[in-house]
Amino acid sequence: QLRLTVQRWLSGCGYKDCCASCRINEMKLCKNLYDFPQRFISNHLSIDISLNFDDGDFSAWEFEASRWARVLFLAITEEHPLEPILMFIQKIGSNIFKHNHDSTYVGVKLLILVSSLVLELRRTRERVIECGNKARTHIGSSFLGVVDEWSFIDDISKKLVDTFMYFLEDLVQFANHSCSIFWSGAVEEDTALPGAVKGKLGGPSQRRLPISATTAVLQAV
Repeated sequence: QLRLTVQRWLSGCGYKDCCASCRINEMKLCKNLYDFPQRFISNHLSIDISLNFDDGDFSAWEFEASRWARVLFLAITEEHPLEPILMFIQKIGSNIFKHNHDSTYVGVKLLILVSSLVLELRRTRERVIECGNKARTHIGSSFLGVVDEWSFIDDISKKLVDTFMYFLEDLVQFANHSCSIFWSGAVEEDTALPGAVKGKLGGPSQRRLPISATTAVLQAV
């Protein structure tokens, strides 16, 4: 019931012939949802600034993207398709190595965004399976376009697969490049580690390893 209430609130009055104010609010919401991926992934830092990030940054980005995906799947209808968002993801994914100084930053944020979409779609599918026909019955005729419709869920799933397959090769290459420091092989004692790795394994906190032990741990991994 809470989900249905939120859907109705996001959609204004929820009727086909709704008031102008509801339509305006709906358009603003859709615009914000469509614009989020660009705002989320865009890097506004100076090119001279090191783009290091740690677990705290990662958790904050993950929370932000998950919240966006949750609202997106609450508000989206057949009238407001996912194509603009999928086209943006496809464009960024296929050009991930062309973002010179901030390729890692962009790649990580893209993966977070994509993961949030996939996880939320999975939750939606599981919810429909659990509720069965009851879920669609409770939505009512005024909400026939929401993602709880099986046909709509399958359509979104297919579009996501097509989008990800388009840049899968680039994504695998990016993952291999990003994780190369963990490959087996000789590791020099003076290996230059990324800031995110140093922040995780080394530092003043007693819960972290001393910097001198960082290389040994990586070699063991």
